[in-house]
Amino acid sequence: MSADNTPVAQPLSIEHSDWTYLITTRTSGSRLWFVGNKELEQRILGCLARYQEIHQVEIFAFVIMGNHYHLLARFPHQNRAPFMRDFNSSVARLVGRYVGEHGRRSVWARRYSYQILPTPEDIRHWFFYLALNPVSSGLVSQLKEYHSFNSFFDAARGKVREYRWLDWNAYFKRKRHNRQVSAEEFTRTYRLRFSLLPGCGVTPDAAYQGSLFAELETRRVELVEERKRTGRSFLGLKKLKKQMLGSKPYSTKSSKRNSFRPIVLSLCGEARRATLAVYFSTLAAFKLASAKFGRHLLEQLPFPKGTYPPPHICCVA
Repeated sequence: MSADNTPVAQPLSIEHSDWTYLITTRTSGSRLWFVGNKELEQRILGCLARYQEIHQVEIFAFVIMGNHYHLLARFPHQNRAPFMRDFNSSVARLVGRYVGEHGRRSVWARRYSYQILPTPEDIRHWFFYLALNPVSSGLVSQLKEYHSFNSFFDAARGKVREYRWLDWNAYFKRKRHNRQVSAEEFTRTYRLRFSLLPGCGVTPDAAYQGSLFAELETRRVELVEERKRTGRSFLGLKKLKKQMLGSKPYSTKSSKRNSFRPIVLSLCGEARRATLAVYFSTLAAFKLASAKFGRHLLEQLPFPKGTYPPPHICCVA
């Protein structure tokens, strides 16, 4: 919602170095482009590792579902927008390359959505939400049955994955002038790392791992019992394996462009109100600066820190 309580399609994009974001991107038509293709999955993870290093992003969790992904991350350099631009465009190209059934369809339904997680407790809560998304979505009752990527085990154990990446553009540009050039010269290794939860030290020791696995199991059992109480079953491993690329899932969440999405997700009402106050004060300053910017005034107000000025003919000049 905006400051005057009218629905908006997207919240103002505010880059804040101290905020952690829960980011979701869903495929167009909820098509299942991310099932049964390990090669595509590895390339997506390679993209994530590459842009994590380039943009210096702190990633806490990442899970690939059949028709969307969830990312839990912080952007110390206030560059969420360029990171998401690079990552989502790269994933779209990979789907076009590795999924023959995709054809010329659009991969993403719309731009990514995000919610702000203001406290360490919120980050921990939604860290487990991502880890258990296959369970809460009714796909499997045990995480070991879910074969798409789920970062929980890497994050808990401190596992670092390495991916080799060939810069094809630079390679072919050089090769036009030197046919003897080696592709190895343009290949780099990127490492995908998951940060420890806030307040948990710097290394994932045995105590850290034990606490995460214990809490994961407690939350998993609660989710399974809740589904049983409400008469909902799980899709199960056999049906998961039968999902066809590009098909629609048996059931999925849906929303429209103007559907309400909370700006802040927090277990603490005070923290939520404080974060919303920062958001709406920034929004008010942004609207004022935009109005003056659009009227071609010589003395324009500076845009609030962490926001992007709107496109304007003056920028071209």
